[in-house]
Amino acid sequence: MYKFHQSKSKDVEFESIPGIDRLLTKLEYNALTELGRKVSDYGVPTKVLQYYESQQNAITKSSFDEFEKKAFDNVEKIINR
Repeated sequence: MYKFHQSKSKDVEFESIPGIDRLLTKLEYNALTELGRKVSDYGVPTKVLQYYESQQNAITKSSFDEFEKKAFDNVEKIINR
């Protein structure tokens, strides 16, 4: 609503108004990338989500516990269909 109001009062494009969209996305999905949001929708553990969010893969698959490995394998099958 804030962005809509600002765009109308300033007579500019809605998309050009800065807002809290990025923060809301992070709070909703705990992810910012498209892939991270998809993986988050499947309810994977946080460490698996961080693996997908990390550009440099700072988290390695070898650091996963058994539950995280199974969740990772399951989501990989879905994503790589």
